[in-house]
Amino acid sequence: MKTLRMVRPSEYRKIMREREEEEKRRREEAEAAAAAAAGKKAAKAAPKDKKKEDAQAEEEIVIDESEEPTQELVEVIAEPEHEKIEGTDKPVSLKTSCVIDHASYECNLQQIDFKPTLMYASRSHKFTIKNTSMINLNYNFKIVNAQSAILDAGPYQIIPKKGIIAPDCDENFIVKFSPLEVENDFQRLLSANIQNLNPE
Repeated sequence: MKTLRMVRPSEYRKIMREREEEEKRRREEAEAAAAAAAGKKAAKAAPKDKKKEDAQAEEEIVIDESEEPTQELVEVIAEPEHEKIEGTDKPVSLKTSCVIDHASYECNLQQIDFKPTLMYASRSHKFTIKNTSMINLNYNFKIVNAQSAILDAGPYQIIPKKGIIAPDCDENFIVKFSPLEVENDFQRLLSANIQNLNPE
């Protein structure tokens, strides 16, 4: 069984490092067991660059909480241990069905223009996105600077920021504008990362 989840790039690197270390440990244990079964010592000469490998292994990867979850991580759940009993084999018909589609949506909003707003006051705008496909629509919003395209929400906030819209359903979103200081340019770009969109 496989599951898929989105993780931050730094979190992905840390998980993959831990998996590599676990796989290396299992290989060493298997080699030691095989050598012991053959009546040999399970001693190995240390590689020349052992110090270098240890330094790399000790390097700690810190998860950056400010990163967006953009890496796909596939987790495989191992089959539990079992024992086959002779003469108990029995054919079983398994009926399955699946829905295959690209994600698609409807949203009539192109631009939001907020009226002049006092500092420490707040205005909000509501809009709707409808999932017009036959599969779940997974979304993750981000707000970037209109000039540099760098993540910079400034005085803006969108609720909810990420989630799932079921097939043929819609969800309401609220964009809040709450300035805390005077700026020359409050322009921002609101974009949504939507999985499995039709490439066309």
